[in-house]
Parts: sequence; C-alpha cells; structure tokens
Amino acid sequence: MGVVKRAGIAEEKPMRMDASLGTPHSHENISYPVISQFRIQVQLMEGKLKGEYKEKGSTVYKESLRNLVMRILLDGPMHGYEIMKKIKEVTNNRWKPAAGTLYPLLDQLRQEGLIEVAEIAVSNVRGGRRIVYKLTDKGVQEAARIIKEKARAKFDVIIFYIIDGAIALKNHGMQKEYEEICQIIRQGYKRLGDVIDDKC
Repeated sequence: MGVVKRAGIAEEKPMRMDASLGTPHSHENISYPVISQFRIQVQLMEGKLKGEYKEKGSTVYKESLRNLVMRILLDGPMHGYEIMKKIKEVTNNRWKPAAGTLYPLLDQLRQEGLIEVAEIAVSNVRGGRRIVYKLTDKGVQEAARIIKEKARAKFDVIIFYIIDGAIALKNHGMQKEYEEICQIIRQGYKRLGDVIDDKC
C-alpha cells in the first residue's frame, strides 16, 4: 500500500497486484481526491478527525454541503427548513447541518450569484410571507457542472470500494460476504437500470 501526498493530506493509494494472486488491479482512472474526501467526510461526521485533519475535514464538509444544497435547489425554490429536511432525508438521517452552518452558506451562494432570495406569500405562516432560496441561471450551470463531475467520479469510487472490495473479501476467504455484496450490487444495478429507462 503506497502513500501519496495530495494537498497536504496523506492518502493510501492501492498498488497494482499480480493477477496470478487473484487480486484485482487498481483502477488507474480512479479519482483519488474523491476517495480521500469520502474518507474524511465519514470520519468528520463520526468525530474522529483532530488537528490539521479536522480543519481539512471541515473544508470537505463545507464543499460537500455546498454541492448538496445546489443539487437540492435544482428541484425548485425552498426555504431553509425544507433544505435541512431534504438533506436529512437524502442522507438517511445521518446528516442534518445546523442552521448556523446552512444559512451562512446560503448567503455565500447568494453573494456568488448562484442563488437568489425571494419572499413568497404563504397563508399558513406568521406574517403571511416566507423567504425561499432559488438557483439563478448561473447557479443552474454550476449545478450541471457538479452533477457531471460527480457522475464521473462516483462510479470510479463505487467500482473501487464496493465491487473490487467484494472481490478482495472473497480472496480473504469471505465467500458469504462476497455473495451478499454481489446480491446488493445486482439489486442496485436493476434499480438503477429501471430509473434510467424511466427517466433517461
């Protein structure tokens, strides 16, 4: 297992193994910064990062939150509480950013011209009006860039962590775990295929 430095963060980079050993080759086109960000984000949410790594983890956290907020607002205007609820929903209740984190981010996105703030008339709230956030044309373009970037990178991560990971477990004699993971992959692939057929 080699170690490389990227932006001051030590990352483990899988070595290419001899095919005769039955172990999968690493994918040369894997986006290692994405893998590192995934690891840092999980550790940050679990409270395991300290010192310099916690600071870098905080940066990854903010970038991940920024991208997720952009994606959520692509579905339409929402007020802050709706955004927080949606984040909690799409992360299976694992992530609910504090208001003190979300609202400064929304203000930053507004300053960058990516979102705009509007007031809408609502009959069932105090004052009869609610503040909502919506993407500008520039914001929609930025959301498109993020989604294309994620589409390319995430599949590399899925192949490396899950598919090749399952093969590695099999090579360690964990046949049952290998079969369970493969079953999950097949079910997910079928679901993905159904969604693609329906929406693409």
